[in-house]
Amino acid sequence: MKYIKLFLLMAASELSLGACAQDTSESKGDTKVVTDGKVLIVYFSRPGYNYNASMPNNVEWTDIGHTARVAGYIQEYTGGDTFEILPVVPYPDDYEETKTISTNERDNDLRPEFIGGVENIDDYEIVFIGGPVWYGGMPMIMHTFYDRYKDSLNGKTIVPYDTHAGSGIADYVNMTRRYCPDSEVLEALAVTGTNSRNASNDVKNWLLRIGIITENDNDNASISTSQSTLEGNSAYYTISGLPVKNPGNGIYIKVEDGHRTKILK
Repeated sequence: MKYIKLFLLMAASELSLGACAQDTSESKGDTKVVTDGKVLIVYFSRPGYNYNASMPNNVEWTDIGHTARVAGYIQEYTGGDTFEILPVVPYPDDYEETKTISTNERDNDLRPEFIGGVENIDDYEIVFIGGPVWYGGMPMIMHTFYDRYKDSLNGKTIVPYDTHAGSGIADYVNMTRRYCPDSEVLEALAVTGTNSRNASNDVKNWLLRIGIITENDNDNASISTSQSTLEGNSAYYTISGLPVKNPGNGIYIKVEDGHRTKILK
């Protein structure tokens, strides 16, 4: 019996350590962030009239750019910092005018300047970088961003994403690998622009798939756990940390209002 008590005490100690580890993970409802590194979400996005084949004249007014909306979902699930690439000379609201300007930038390999910069970029370990697909590839202002920060980004974990009207991920992955050959490039996400309003679950599933977030495991015991089971605010756990729905004979750790009680039956 002394051996069993010692084993149970060790299990309770492990339970306490597990609770401390959980407290360092940022919880977002039914998910939590599993990375210890700082997360940065970089995006370029353009509001105004954007392409939508189902609308009159094939354009639709958007107060928020499609990529900005997707970046918002990423921030919601990861809690990361954000940096928006804002051009010094804003692109016009008119879709056709923007096409003309962006095509000229591409054909002449121009590098439009953007406002400000990322502070302490070296502090970030995981960097999401996204934007729309223009003329089948990244807008040139995103090349400006990579040109400025490629040395700082190289070696970090980079996660490309984009919004598009049929081009998929386009050249986002290839450009990332070209600019940052020593970086780990995780699976990219391509979201159809007109579906950006409904893409929250797609973003969540993608983040789960690439291991940035995980589902909250409500079956894991924690000292801070407050559950109602068989006896008011009491919860019973096996020494492996799994809840006991119908306590019977055995060895348990009881958690009541955040306090552990060792029970031998």
